[in-house]
Amino acid sequence: GSVAGLPFDLASGLVHLEPGWVQLSPLSPIRLSRRGGVALEVTGKVPLEGESGVEPEGLEVDANLIGGGLGLLADSPLVGAATGPLELALHFRGRRDDPDVSGHARITDGSLTPTWLLPPLQKVQLFAQIEHGQVELQRAEARVTDDGPLLKLETLNAARPAFTFERWLPAAFNLRLRSSRSGIPLRSTPALAFIDGQAHPDLRLSGSWNSPLLEGVLSLDKGSQDKALVQWPPRFAKGGTDSSSGFLDALRFSLRLVARHDVMVR
Repeated sequence: GSVAGLPFDLASGLVHLEPGWVQLSPLSPIRLSRRGGVALEVTGKVPLEGESGVEPEGLEVDANLIGGGLGLLADSPLVGAATGPLELALHFRGRRDDPDVSGHARITDGSLTPTWLLPPLQKVQLFAQIEHGQVELQRAEARVTDDGPLLKLETLNAARPAFTFERWLPAAFNLRLRSSRSGIPLRSTPALAFIDGQAHPDLRLSGSWNSPLLEGVLSLDKGSQDKALVQWPPRFAKGGTDSSSGFLDALRFSLRLVARHDVMVR
């Protein structure tokens, strides 16, 4: 099965039903695991709905990655392969339908291969802190393999968080993606084959998980664009099945593609 688009091979643990509550870890944590040593442990308790139909409070759930590092992201719709250390701890408190979220995520010197468009990346660095549902992005960057160009993710408006959590899902995106001045190479893949060359992105992500909007400018050098074959959502899985990611299916675009030098449009 999968959780939030991340595949797992095995779920193990004991759940205990009590009056008004479900105990997720009466003896030991629930463990979600898969090959490569990836293991995510979940503990806590979840309130049941009362007779009045009022959404109950008192939720206490903790999720901690205890093994596998960045391998957690491998074989997901956006990432083919990933290695390196990842610290991930999430804490959910309060209402069952809209909990208060806190925690952190930290990646140091990771490597990953995106499923489409972007080349393999190394020196992946990330540090994000979550307080009361607000995600503060302190660092998020990576380099193309072999000390290539830099790709950087940052907040568009520094006075606002990178995004917030509402009803368990990310919302109010406030993100900007840019590269170093030399640009970053794009590559056509079986998942998404319509453009390649050296790109200079200045992209902005706003909206919510169920209604995201990607805007901005993508300049292209020394490459090609097939204007007739732009299929969305892209085809991810081995065997050519279409993506079932709600985020990607809902993603809207308002982009301007600029051909700068030596670009062939087919």
